[in-house]
Amino acid sequence: MNFKKIENVLNDKLLYSISFIAIILTQFPFLNIEISNWDISTFLIGGQDIGRGNFPYESQIDTKGPILYFIYYFLIQISNSNLVFIKILNDIPIFLISIVLIKTLSHINNSQTSKFITILFFIIGCSVKGLARSGFSELYALIFISLGFYFLLKDNETIDILLSGILVGISSLVAFGTIMFLISFLIYFIINKKFFKFYVYLTGFSIPHLIFIIIYFLRGTIDRYLLGVYHLPRAWASTGNFYPDYGHYFNELKNENIFFAYAILFVPLFLFDNKIINFKIIFFILASILFFYGPGSGHMHHLTFIIYSASLSLGLIKYNNVNKILFFTLFIAISFTAFKYSTNLLSNFSDFSNLKNNYKVNALSDELIEKNYNKLSLLALDDHLILFYLNKPQFVEIIHPGNLIHEGTKKVLNERLKYDYDLDEIILKKPEIIICNTSLYSCDIDGYTNIELKNSTNVLKLND
Repeated sequence: MNFKKIENVLNDKLLYSISFIAIILTQFPFLNIEISNWDISTFLIGGQDIGRGNFPYESQIDTKGPILYFIYYFLIQISNSNLVFIKILNDIPIFLISIVLIKTLSHINNSQTSKFITILFFIIGCSVKGLARSGFSELYALIFISLGFYFLLKDNETIDILLSGILVGISSLVAFGTIMFLISFLIYFIINKKFFKFYVYLTGFSIPHLIFIIIYFLRGTIDRYLLGVYHLPRAWASTGNFYPDYGHYFNELKNENIFFAYAILFVPLFLFDNKIINFKIIFFILASILFFYGPGSGHMHHLTFIIYSASLSLGLIKYNNVNKILFFTLFIAISFTAFKYSTNLLSNFSDFSNLKNNYKVNALSDELIEKNYNKLSLLALDDHLILFYLNKPQFVEIIHPGNLIHEGTKKVLNERLKYDYDLDEIILKKPEIIICNTSLYSCDIDGYTNIELKNSTNVLKLND
């Protein structure tokens, strides 16, 4: 492979175009999938609640940052609540991060070949099923984390450090676990005895948090804000996995795609062969790992930051004769990954206007509307995306069904809201419709009748 020819052809504008096309090719195959994760359903419901005049946590509560719910509120407004268009808009972060990645590499190793393989690796990584599929909070947080790291690498003026701190602060108000990056960068300043920059960075990080504290204080809901941004995330993170289970990490990737898993194993080989290792990158990688094994609790989509770190590491490559073999192996690996998930691409394009016909929960919502059940109070222990379709709040304040059985979050809610979040007690409050989930609660509930519907067998109605 002639790297000199590639180097001469490629430029940043062309790489932006390649990124855009690659995202379409790797993300659009998922458009026929209604929703990939309960988390994304939760974000949609939380964003929708803002449209009712509520700020995050004031009416509907979950464990992500307030900025994420505002992002989803704007997505809902722009798309007119069309889930297909929301899914397309959720691909924009991948493109923005790719641009930042290209700009960041200009400060590390301004090689167009390096940039090409880096963005390709990152975009393919975001297409691995269950890993970083668009819409997750981690991907939105990464926009600000990556941009913050860009300014940290620049570090030409004090303003660069301040901006980096502000951006990491914003990211922590999207996904609270990204505070790991703050800790890592502050340690970097301490080790290097850059104490002035330490305080500037911490000041920048504090600014977005102070803004939200003031807003909620003026609204008289500061207690609800602290519940959402501190108490509940802390309770959830307490169940994280602070142990270096590298076998788990590899197996998770391997289960998704063996080729991509092996490709990642080559990254250290590139890294150790290079002489342009930037000390700051080491701390970035460290924070990415800590996120996955700590607040991330080891879920697949929490690998997002590790994928970005691995991609960034590829920017350290010197394309010598040895690395040409490794490069070729890597290229084949990620190409196999890309083709694996591209089978639905053409069918999704050809049947674009009918994609919603494949959405099971959307069909279920139509059935409930047809039977005039949409006006009844609803407790969704499964398929809670239906609350988004019906534009209804969850029966209780907690949106995500999993948090209703999570011992840490239940304890905090009981202490702070003086409300018994045990499911038995919630059922006693008689929600008129229950979408049950046998993994969370029995579908055999006294006083309720199972409704025969085409699109679900788990819908219960309170007896008249």
